[in-house]
Amino acid sequence: MSKIQTLLVAVVAMLALPVLAQNPQGFGSAPGNGAPLGMGRQLTPEQRKQQYEEMRTRQLAFFTAEMGMTGDEASAFWVIYSDIQERRMKLNLQKRRAMFPRPDIKPGEKPKAPEGQPVHGFTQPPLPEDFDYSAALKTLEEIRKQEAALEEECLKRLSKVLPPEKIFKFYRADELFTRTLLNNFIPKQ
Repeated sequence: MSKIQTLLVAVVAMLALPVLAQNPQGFGSAPGNGAPLGMGRQLTPEQRKQQYEEMRTRQLAFFTAEMGMTGDEASAFWVIYSDIQERRMKLNLQKRRAMFPRPDIKPGEKPKAPEGQPVHGFTQPPLPEDFDYSAALKTLEEIRKQEAALEEECLKRLSKVLPPEKIFKFYRADELFTRTLLNNFIPKQ
């Protein structure tokens, strides 16, 4: 089974290379016009989903190469990583809702921006007059505790399937990948 898993990782890495070459402006650039994302170009939900999938493919290839994982290690790693990432995203959503409350949006609804304004832009409505800062801080503190517990769980789970050297390389690869995304997102002057 490990030969098949090793072959699968190699095939995914090879498939990622053309994706990397298709957008020479980098991870954070919008296809077509070279403009950094979030800098005046709105993406359709389909484009956003495609871009996310391309980023995940690049991430898989990058992490696998940087960490030097075997097929078995990669299979076990990606199950754990995907679970942790999904839970991180849920915590990030809770954090955003606590920091940028939108009383006009009911739970489960997607935000609708006023005409001509981006839904996911950096502009946020002002906080309500009766905003409870103490409650918001307690919520944020609780979320940070949950994030710390999630990181501890991640390390424990990874320790069962990877040696310390590869776990360290994972943290390093994660940081390098994030920096690459951010560097390509910021417009070059």
